[in-house]
Amino acid sequence: MKLLDDLEDNTRSRILSIHQLIRKHSNKTRLTAWVISFVVLVIAVIGFILTRMMGRQLEQSAKQAFLARESAESLNRQLQREVEERCRIADDLAVARDDLEQKVRERTADLSAANRGLALEVEERKNAEYALASEKEQLTVTLRSIGDGVITTGLNGKIVLLNKVAEELTGWQQKEAVGKPLGEVFHIVCKESGEPCENPVDILMRSGRTYTLANDTILIARDGSQRDVSDSCAPIRDRDSNIIGAVLVFRDVTDKKKMQDEALKSEKLKSVGVLAGGIAHDFNNILAAILGNISLAKLQFDQQENMTAWKLLESAEKASLRARNLTQQLLTFSKGGEPIKRVGSISSIIKDSADFILSGGRVYCEYEIDEDLWPVNIDTGQMSQVVQNIIINAMHAMPGGGKINVSCRNFINEGGRVIALPQGDY
Repeated sequence: MKLLDDLEDNTRSRILSIHQLIRKHSNKTRLTAWVISFVVLVIAVIGFILTRMMGRQLEQSAKQAFLARESAESLNRQLQREVEERCRIADDLAVARDDLEQKVRERTADLSAANRGLALEVEERKNAEYALASEKEQLTVTLRSIGDGVITTGLNGKIVLLNKVAEELTGWQQKEAVGKPLGEVFHIVCKESGEPCENPVDILMRSGRTYTLANDTILIARDGSQRDVSDSCAPIRDRDSNIIGAVLVFRDVTDKKKMQDEALKSEKLKSVGVLAGGIAHDFNNILAAILGNISLAKLQFDQQENMTAWKLLESAEKASLRARNLTQQLLTFSKGGEPIKRVGSISSIIKDSADFILSGGRVYCEYEIDEDLWPVNIDTGQMSQVVQNIIINAMHAMPGGGKINVSCRNFINEGGRVIALPQGDY
């Protein structure tokens, strides 16, 4: 704006100078003056117009320059502020980076310590798991090696574990029995009454003490087989002595029971044998007197003169001798000895034994005995007793009388024709 004002003042001063010059030369011709004045005026107008145009351009340029300068200064200030802000941010970032690095170092140290602790804990846990697995394996092997059946249950009476012997005795596999009630797998009944026995775990839970089954308990396996068993049921306690389950230990005592029964039977037989021995000795003494008297009586008769009495004495003597053989069997039984075997003919034993039993009755025998029978190695007393028992059974089958056919022949058992007998000659 100042530049335009200067141009305008300069133009005005020149116009005034021209007017003054015209006035000085007023003596010249008026036409020339007017022409010159007109020219000057035109020049002045053109100059004024040009000056105004240039002024506007200069003013616009100045405005633009001013605006550009203001914009540059504003931009410069903004850039300076940004630079300062960035420097501050950089400083803050540096501080934050230092803090972060310190925290990272601290956290890394903490993580390293925690990692070492975790590694140690993992190692300890691995060792504990290995020890637990070894202990469990040892327990499993021990349970599998025990000769008794072992069943463990929880507080609810459901099965937790079975060992191998328990599987064999009950007929249930471990995987099948786990989770089932004890009474379903361990089914026991009273031997005498056949009534189911009370669950031993229930009894233990009520009493809190070890429980032992009665001696006459039968275990019924899954397949229906029965075994005599004896068992005991004990509580499983935790560290605080609280009951957390039960362990049932049982064994098959069937063979033991049989041995006990056989021993009892043997004792009874021994007692009977002692009694039989005493009776046999007394009976032998009586028979000795009878045989002695028969011998004396035979001396009093002449066989040719009194044949009937002689035959009766002969029959009585044979009967007494058979009775003596019976007492010999009693003595053999009482002493527990072996039968007294001799080689002899079986046909005479069969006839004498049968005729003795059938004498005086309505039953009689017909014999079909081969003449070439092989001799046999037998205890004559026992064989006579067997034949007599067979004849007695036949007599009982015919109370009204009848005939008994007795046949005897040689027999060779070849190729197992008679399965119950070993191969050989009979």
